[in-house]
Amino acid sequence: MTDSSADASSVHYGPPMPPRRRRLRAPVIVLLAVLVMAGAMGGASWTGYRYADEAFVRYNLNRIAALSDRLWRTPKAVAVVALGSSPLRDATLDETAMGRLAARRGVPGLHFLRIVNEPAQFADFEPLLESILKLRPALVLLDRDLLFAERRDSYFYPVYLSRLGEMVERGRPMLRDEMALQYRRPCSRRESPDWVGDPGLYVEEMLAMLDLRADSPAYARVRDFVAAAQAAGIRVALLALPRPEAVEERLEAALRTSLDDVAELPRVSVWHYPRALDDRRDFCDFAHLAPEPRNLYAAWLADQIAGALAKPAAEEVSVLPP
Repeated sequence: MTDSSADASSVHYGPPMPPRRRRLRAPVIVLLAVLVMAGAMGGASWTGYRYADEAFVRYNLNRIAALSDRLWRTPKAVAVVALGSSPLRDATLDETAMGRLAARRGVPGLHFLRIVNEPAQFADFEPLLESILKLRPALVLLDRDLLFAERRDSYFYPVYLSRLGEMVERGRPMLRDEMALQYRRPCSRRESPDWVGDPGLYVEEMLAMLDLRADSPAYARVRDFVAAAQAAGIRVALLALPRPEAVEERLEAALRTSLDDVAELPRVSVWHYPRALDDRRDFCDFAHLAPEPRNLYAAWLADQIAGALAKPAAEEVSVLPP
């Protein structure tokens, strides 16, 4: 006769235990759902990051259209378009003031349109180029750094995500003020001679933000635009904007070449500011001119523009649609 009490401890009471595969199914489903949500959020944030400059494009297309309207109303007017980063903004005066400077130098109908981004790469302006070519300005000025600079997504994508977090947590606006970007004057002269700090650290930060290479893909993009502009009878010049000598030396060392040696485009001159500048007195930081040197640079630039427009334009047949 079998002793049933011997197996009593092994007897299972209650509902049967689910198979191991069934017990694992719920955590796996939850994990997959989390991964799908994370992927969707990541994809959405990346898409938002890639289209973050849409407001910049729309705002400046409207500015180009407004200038086109003014040129149509004043047939003898002359347009000059300048593209670059914030050092270009802080080295020049705004549209009306630049027009007054040009008028004193024999160009009374000058309409100066300056478009900047921060930090700028040539790709930022590509959505605007067709409208600029149709505008037919007499001259296009390009910040020389546009030939070499491309933003690093590895630096700016985390910055974008941080801005998203601030928007949610603190209610900060997601879109920047495009008018302030084009017209603000944050730069002011520093009284202390010690404000310069370490230019090496600044250049390291700059190289972390921007891929600066003498063989940058941006060079070919600029070259193609220059060819299209020249075919339309539009002059083009590069601006070697002033910056502290200590920064310029370190940048050229990082690029392992002189910027002048590679900034050679057919029939395109590089405009260098001839006045010597003091790193501490004439700059309010490592990149931007202080107010008084800015006024002097703007006057010099107006002279350069007047001299360039006084020369006969290249006689070329336009291959662009009217």
